[in-house]
Amino acid sequence: MSLDIDQALLAAIHLKAAIKQSKIYDVRMGIGLGAVKYLSPQITESNGTAYVNSGACFDALKKETLAIQSPRPELDEVLNIMIRLALLTIDGWSQVVSKVVKTAIEHPGKNQKELAQLLDKSQSNISEALQRGGYDEVMRMNAFYKKSIAQL
Repeated sequence: MSLDIDQALLAAIHLKAAIKQSKIYDVRMGIGLGAVKYLSPQITESNGTAYVNSGACFDALKKETLAIQSPRPELDEVLNIMIRLALLTIDGWSQVVSKVVKTAIEHPGKNQKELAQLLDKSQSNISEALQRGGYDEVMRMNAFYKKSIAQL
């Protein structure tokens, strides 16, 4: 899949939240940043440094479930440390927390009361789930990511 570079990390977190709504599934992803030389409907036919970096990043995953590889190894080091720290929380998301985080990502302009109405829960339940899920910290990490990749 090819996305705008500034959306890649949040899209990966959104996908993890969607999949983790099931107790038995999770996903491993390598995000490759770089140029796309050719975009094909068949992902195996697409090429460019973004695809090379994505494949290399995914192949290098060990116990981690998410990582980034860009043309700048010093940036990768910082971002991947942040991601590993975030994964300490993300990989433990419950079904409830995953659903609340997914909904919050899908509706960035909505406050907790509005999210509660969407999910038919109380505002305090939404607040607790977002806090348990480290939502504010994940959003700060995403903001740092966007700021950092703007220099690529």
